[in-house]
Amino acid sequence: KVEGQREEIELVFTRFALPKIYDHFTEEEIRVEDEIIKVQAFRALTPSFFDLLLSFGYQVKVVSPSHLQNLLVSTLKKNLQQYDNL
Repeated sequence: KVEGQREEIELVFTRFALPKIYDHFTEEEIRVEDEIIKVQAFRALTPSFFDLLLSFGYQVKVVSPSHLQNLLVSTLKKNLQQYDNL
């Protein structure tokens, strides 16, 4: 379950996500490296924030916290199961 308490999060994005990243994170939270963008921030882990992460698709990886990472993986597996009979 996604909680509403603020937690420190660490995310890694592809460069393709850069314009959208600036819509949701501050310059202080964003670190642009060669091929990736790292974000460290404090956010409430609300359903809306979780939906935002899902909207980035393959362009985001949750590094921490692990429970958010596990929830994202679980949700993506459920999405893939919809296509098991194809």
